[in-house]
Amino acid sequence: MEIPNSCAVTSTDEKTDLFDATAKDLAEKIHNQFPKARSAKLDPATAASDAPRFFEELPAALKSQDLTLVKSEQSDVAVLASLARCDSS
Repeated sequence: MEIPNSCAVTSTDEKTDLFDATAKDLAEKIHNQFPKARSAKLDPATAASDAPRFFEELPAALKSQDLTLVKSEQSDVAVLASLARCDSS
């Protein structure tokens, strides 16, 4: 799944996540795009260290949309979170 133009605010504060987006936003987008999906897995190429709070909140956010985050090879949806800075102009 690719969600084009899905930018989040970036932070330069060392005490916050580099990317400040909500896991709830992603879970809602997945649910809207794939309403029959019930499981999701993170692609191993996802760099979770860039946004630890986001990835801590992701399982609960997915659950709120009737999705379960799984580690198995089989899932209804595979998510690759590619974190990149967006042009704010």
